[in-house]
Amino acid sequence: MNEETINGGLRPDKRDKRDIKIGAIYELPRLEDLPEDGMGIPKFIHIKDQKSDDTCVARSSDAVSEDQEEVELCDYFTFAIIKMIEGDPEGWGAELRSAAKAHQKYGALEKTDCPLCKTNSHNIERDRFWDNWPDKEVLLQLALKHKKASYFLVEGSYNKFDVIRATLWMCRLQKRSAFTGANWKNIWTYAKEGVIPKFDLEKGQFGHAFKIFDWKKIDGEIYLMAQLSNGTLIGNQGVFYFPRSVVNKEFFNAFTFLDMPAEEAKQRGWDWKIKTRERIKWYFNEICK
Repeated sequence: MNEETINGGLRPDKRDKRDIKIGAIYELPRLEDLPEDGMGIPKFIHIKDQKSDDTCVARSSDAVSEDQEEVELCDYFTFAIIKMIEGDPEGWGAELRSAAKAHQKYGALEKTDCPLCKTNSHNIERDRFWDNWPDKEVLLQLALKHKKASYFLVEGSYNKFDVIRATLWMCRLQKRSAFTGANWKNIWTYAKEGVIPKFDLEKGQFGHAFKIFDWKKIDGEIYLMAQLSNGTLIGNQGVFYFPRSVVNKEFFNAFTFLDMPAEEAKQRGWDWKIKTRERIKWYFNEICK
């Protein structure tokens, strides 16, 4: 296996105080109530393969949506919408928050509704530009059936490893998962059976996004299970297992989707300073423009 087997496309998010933390809205389950060996609830595990492109953020967020929708989504459509939101279609990769916004505002397109998927004619250099897509208004209408009500930052009173587990457990009946990422290390690519080592001195080579959907006890230790988008020839058929120390040190922000209306989430999750600032911004944008 060569080093070109795995590719990324994740740029780190800047901190945004408007992000609504799931722990600020819900009382997360107690850690002692979580099963040690994972949830065992089936998910829509379809291992994608981005090959040499930079679409991992779109693919990881689509994978999270697919858990709920139980259909395959067009990752190229999602990537084009993300790049439109960011305003930089030629730039490498994308941010996780931009993907969350894309699903919350526009939804996602089923592969069966995508004319380019039907003819297997996607071209990443062309399709990353939303203006190049055919029948854009039709596709946008079709994507609305998979539109998310709101997205949440997976943060709370626990550390990153445990707040992800608690969130997955709390939302298990709705088959929700989370998407996040890290600066990927080459040593991880070759981890035996996908089990990431607890400690290493290698620096990350590039940002890579992936879906976290469960956890598993391995040799007495709990690991988070990550679904990558680099085919089935790496890891455990495309799945990797991250230990607590790596998650807490290396992982970027994590996001998930909920059915709570966005305005309700803002009212419950924003403090008065953010609400005041957003009202002022709205006033100048809508009344004084």
